[in-house]
Amino acid sequence: MIRDVPFSPSGTLGGVPDAGVGPTSFPQRRAANLTEWVQAVAAVTASVGGLIVASLAIKQWMEANKHREEALRWMQEQQSRKVLDDLFLGEGHNGYFALIMADLRAGADECRFEDDWIRSKVQVHTINHQQVMAALQATPPPDDRAAFIQGCFDDLFYYLERIDLYLEKNFVRFEDVRSPLVYYAEQVALNTKVYRAYIRKIRADGAGRLLDRFDADRVRERGGLPDAPPG
Repeated sequence: MIRDVPFSPSGTLGGVPDAGVGPTSFPQRRAANLTEWVQAVAAVTASVGGLIVASLAIKQWMEANKHREEALRWMQEQQSRKVLDDLFLGEGHNGYFALIMADLRAGADECRFEDDWIRSKVQVHTINHQQVMAALQATPPPDDRAAFIQGCFDDLFYYLERIDLYLEKNFVRFEDVRSPLVYYAEQVALNTKVYRAYIRKIRADGAGRLLDRFDADRVRERGGLPDAPPG
């Protein structure tokens, strides 16, 4: 015989309270859901807040880093200008005379230089390309003119060593010292064996490294083609 089980509005089946259903179970579940929702919202808010703080910190770091880079770039430009001014316009050395000598054409040009290293014995030397090549290969220099030529190139290669050191330490950038030195580096390359031998002789290794930079730069400009042999 099938008996109907009466349903009680109080949440009981047949007068027996159901374990999962009671007069206070729905409000409790609603409160629990509300708590979970609040906690979830708080977690999301904290996460978003953390992202905003992190974004601001990254932005501030990037701006500070940009200012440092700009300051470093300005100092590099100033140092480049100073070292070039010292070489081309500075007193107390004859490095610039060596640049002029490197630009003398074989069999065509000659130039007069005043040698005032010894104030009581000022001399004027008329020098051509052949005399420059001979002087740089002479050991010891046979006369005052050859000694003067070697002294000028000693000064030049000393300054090129300084520039190489500044490049190595990131005090200057190659693009800032490239001009006008690139022109004279090309003239040196026309007689590279003589100049390189003299650099090795006086152990001006930094000058050799700087000339290597110009050689590599020239090869890149020519699409990887090496310099044509002299003559």
